[in-house]
Amino acid sequence: MPADPALMLGTLRWANEIPSPADLNLPPEGKAAARLKDAELKMAGELIRQMTALFDPARFEDKVLERHPEPCRAQGQSRKGEDDRAVGEGATRS
Repeated sequence: MPADPALMLGTLRWANEIPSPADLNLPPEGKAAARLKDAELKMAGELIRQMTALFDPARFEDKVLERHPEPCRAQGQSRKGEDDRAVGEGATRS
């Protein structure tokens, strides 16, 4: 998911384990700073378009949760008792 100048990947991470972009040592932003050529960006965009597919969560099983249900449930609860697993892109917390 986009997060300021970074692309954050939160695979197999709890919400409290994902660092803030401000805590990362990222290189300068932009095509010029990365010394990218237009042809390289075009090729990267084409590769992304070719490999993009809809995500179907039904194709995956949560085998960790099946093997370790109690630790997973405990890790998913914040100190306030809220479910941290719902925090993510598009999620809101009151």
